[in-house]
Amino acid sequence: MSADLFWNRRRFIATVASASGLAALPKIATSSDDNWDAGLLAHLIPAANHNRFAIKASFTQAIEGQLTLTVGGKAVLGHPTDTAGHFFSFDIGGLEPDVEYPLQILSKHGTPLCDPWPLRTFPHPNSKPEHVRLLAYTCAGGHPGDGKWHLPTHIKRLLLRRALSFNPHAVIAIGDHIYWDQRTEHENPDEDYASRVKAFHESIGWLDKRLPALGTKNELSLKAAVDPQISQLYGTLLRSIPSYFVSDDHDYFENDNANSRMVTFPPDHYQLEFARFTRNAYLPEFLPDGERPLAIPGTGAGDRAPDISEAFGTFRYGRLAEAVIYDCARFLSLKGSSAGLIPPEAEKWLLQRTYDQRIAQLI
Repeated sequence: MSADLFWNRRRFIATVASASGLAALPKIATSSDDNWDAGLLAHLIPAANHNRFAIKASFTQAIEGQLTLTVGGKAVLGHPTDTAGHFFSFDIGGLEPDVEYPLQILSKHGTPLCDPWPLRTFPHPNSKPEHVRLLAYTCAGGHPGDGKWHLPTHIKRLLLRRALSFNPHAVIAIGDHIYWDQRTEHENPDEDYASRVKAFHESIGWLDKRLPALGTKNELSLKAAVDPQISQLYGTLLRSIPSYFVSDDHDYFENDNANSRMVTFPPDHYQLEFARFTRNAYLPEFLPDGERPLAIPGTGAGDRAPDISEAFGTFRYGRLAEAVIYDCARFLSLKGSSAGLIPPEAEKWLLQRTYDQRIAQLI
């Protein structure tokens, strides 16, 4: 191992100790939207690798006509992800590694819909960066109307702003991003509890498990349930920070129950419908990585951008650090000797990445 590439134990411990010291300092200036005009944006979350950006965005009013995202001297049209013109995705490749690009969203008339903002590609996979800072957390979901189990949104935003004040290079948000369970709540053996949950869901947005998510009454209900948990929580705070959102059980609209009444995973058709709509509208999928096979399940769906994965991702920061990200719910199998949390192709990929000694730190 070359000394200029791989951290040794002493350097790693020193770095962690330094970070711990930072946490004890008085509160410093936090990431803020105060001086940045979000315009018509309701939320915006980007993903990045060393040569490509993928962005999910929603707007406070329906957008007529095409939207354009400019990235430096390049431009790409937005792709609508709902039927009302509020949600769009943007995907642009051919970028240079480790370059900060100015981004701007324009209306069909060329009018800016928000202030421009910066976003940086990651270093080339074979480069040797000296340091990286990663923010990771879990279970940030929860509708503000359900105050018994979840923190108020303004408290979550304060925590998020504090974390972002340390200027991470990327965010890994581990599910659960959404709490809107169906059978596990509506069919709870405690009938009084189940009735209260049903009444709450009906007051916000009732989901019909028999209907598709897109283009039915479910679309409005999903937006009513999910907007407060994602758009109102994140807003545009993550606009300059590549973000990875990996799904867990509640992101498939059920708790992972297995009992005499129900087995909620592998996910049923309605769980996939609701989860895929939520991902497509609100959260960027995982961009391709040269070490992750495109044949892994959940990759390359016809209604997604090319080579995008909905379940397996890679945070790669040169040869300094790599985080392998995998959804343990979508492809869970209970089939006897072949049962497992992830499909065999994904397990093989994880093993290959674990054995790769070119990467200094594997997460």
